[in-house]
Amino acid sequence: MPQYDSSKIRRQIEFFKKHIERTCSSIHNTLAEYKVDIKHPNLAQLVDDQLESLRLDLQMLRSSLLKEYEKIAALHEEWATMQQSSSQEAEIFDNYVTRYGDFRTSVHQALPTQKTWIFYSTKSTQNFTNAISPYPQVHRT
Repeated sequence: MPQYDSSKIRRQIEFFKKHIERTCSSIHNTLAEYKVDIKHPNLAQLVDDQLESLRLDLQMLRSSLLKEYEKIAALHEEWATMQQSSSQEAEIFDNYVTRYGDFRTSVHQALPTQKTWIFYSTKSTQNFTNAISPYPQVHRT
């Protein structure tokens, strides 16, 4: 039976989780700079140049958020595969979630607000919306 070690995956997951949190914070800060309320958006006060700048800023943040999400999802998938093959890794995962919190939940809690705002960065939000699907469940035998 192969030996598994998820320590590198766990470190990378924490790294990308923090990046996602920072990117989400940057989205809020960007909207605040343009004096746009995230809960009640009104872009009427923005002139064309400001609107285009806001769109470009949010598009850059959207791209970053999507890349970070894809990386953390791939890491989770890799770790889930390890868990299916090793009861020790399944136990490590459970201990990790107990100690540090469930990164899947925290990432998904951060994203819904951002999905609303991604609309303003580009009209083609379908790829982003499709990418933010629930993490696959780990099926343990």
